[in-house]
Amino acid sequence: MHRLLSTLLLVFAVTLLSAQVTLSDGYFPAIGDTLRTSVTDSIYANSLDLQLDGGADLFWSFGTPTALINFSEPVVANTNQRFPDAEFVLRTNESNTNYYRLTADAMLLVGVRSRLDLFPDFELVAPVNPGRAVRRAPLNFEDEFASVTQNQTVISPDSLPAEALDLLGDAFDAVDSLRITTTSTRNDEVDAWGTVRLADNYYDILREKREESLFIDLEVKAIGLNVWVNVTNAIAADNPEFGEFVGQQDPTLTYFFWNNESIEPIGVFNVDPESGIVNRMEYKRAQTTTSTGGPGFTQAKVNVYPNPAVNLATFEIEGLLRGTYDLVLVNMLGKRVSSRSFTPLG
Repeated sequence: MHRLLSTLLLVFAVTLLSAQVTLSDGYFPAIGDTLRTSVTDSIYANSLDLQLDGGADLFWSFGTPTALINFSEPVVANTNQRFPDAEFVLRTNESNTNYYRLTADAMLLVGVRSRLDLFPDFELVAPVNPGRAVRRAPLNFEDEFASVTQNQTVISPDSLPAEALDLLGDAFDAVDSLRITTTSTRNDEVDAWGTVRLADNYYDILREKREESLFIDLEVKAIGLNVWVNVTNAIAADNPEFGEFVGQQDPTLTYFFWNNESIEPIGVFNVDPESGIVNRMEYKRAQTTTSTGGPGFTQAKVNVYPNPAVNLATFEIEGLLRGTYDLVLVNMLGKRVSSRSFTPLG
């Protein structure tokens, strides 16, 4: 270790040699649960190395982020008759509320209520067909899924806010109904597994990589006619301000870090598809200091000296059970610098 150890974060990952993680439906939320998460600032998120190449038995250190926003979202029973198949409701952010149904192997999104940034006073309510799987079980490393789903809503021009009608222009004076169809093309891949350190907590995780592309169609039906006419391209050409909200949307890339014992994802990271830079980090807000990384974390007594050290450091470890362990050195960005396996003697 010929480098200045004082510039490194020393992480002693004392755990029995990791076994591959499999997720059961225990990480699905249920009515009565509350999901507690936080969002950190973009500068902190930009600094993180997610090891985007993926792989087996990885280690990530996300440090101790400072929360800009805290969410405590209860999971409540569905009472909205617009979504008769939904079992429970969960608000996902300030402007979106989602409706879910559970099956034997998936948590399905079956309906959404959302508001557009362009028209914050107008709410869209739409079913999702077929239901879109947001969590699956059992889930294993290297699982892959592809899906195409739609959510669709029909609205009257009279229900649109005045600014929307001004933007759409006189051409919609003779329109009886508008139909908005959002088509999601999504590829999910479980591309990594390993251990996450977040503050003083360690979690065994599966990481799911989610690539999604949205296309938004706008159709109109004239008064007295029963034919839908697609006006997506015309609107995009004639109304640049509105055009960015219809047609092909920019693709999104999201990484989910799931843990079997947590209904919250340990981390959700929105990543720029071209640069690989993390734009947003949402993470589990731990109520207590816990470890789900194996018995060694809670049993071991570790002493490191000298600290700080240059070139050489000594680790004294007591209280380990019989077995093989990993000692891992990770830098401030969470990248593994060095590792060594050992078996305790005496």
